[in-house]
Amino acid sequence: MLVNEVDLLPYLDFDLEFFYHNLAKVNPTTEVIEISARSGVGVDAWCDWLLALRDGASGHRRAC
Repeated sequence: MLVNEVDLLPYLDFDLEFFYHNLAKVNPTTEVIEISARSGVGVDAWCDWLLALRDGASGHRRAC
């Protein structure tokens, strides 16, 4: 799961801890990447996740 626009969290009425708490109730094994295209936070982790997913299918790896 991508939590997008995390750079805006300080300005929003969104409880990230509560979100994680509820997500764990629904599916405790969900992978979560916090991401912000504006600041770049999490972009490398997301690219790595996508590449790992692709590599599992094809066995090839290249930079994102």
